[in-house]
Amino acid sequence: MKRDWMLIKQLLQKFEDETIKEYLSGLMAEKVERRLDESEEQWQERKKESDHFKAMVLAQLLLMEDSGMIAGCEINILNRTAFTLPGLFPRLTMKGQDTLDALRNQGIWAKVKDTAKERALPITLELIFEVLKAAVNTIGTHFFDEILVKE
Repeated sequence: MKRDWMLIKQLLQKFEDETIKEYLSGLMAEKVERRLDESEEQWQERKKESDHFKAMVLAQLLLMEDSGMIAGCEINILNRTAFTLPGLFPRLTMKGQDTLDALRNQGIWAKVKDTAKERALPITLELIFEVLKAAVNTIGTHFFDEILVKE
């Protein structure tokens, strides 16, 4: 499964606002019922799409866990499309919060995408943090220049 930064952003936001457990419970409880106006083939396609989305969510959660963005929980995998997130306090780590802040900031995210394209690189956490670091250094330089000029 591919990494999906926008889905990662959505999941990080749910960790931040402390609704991740409810969101995942709802997702797992969701059943794709056949509508009266659809064929068997259409229904099966909707079920397949639903299962694919659940698998995508699981894949992104595992990537977030592997990279240290989340803590306070563990992912119990029942199968590819069924999992739970037990734990007393699922939360973002500092790395998760920094990642979410970068994904939320349109300017930083645009620079990350431009940098990846210019260098023919995939968008990785390392690239995101490299762009953040460059932005902080630029801001810091201007900040200190202004302080020195005022003195």
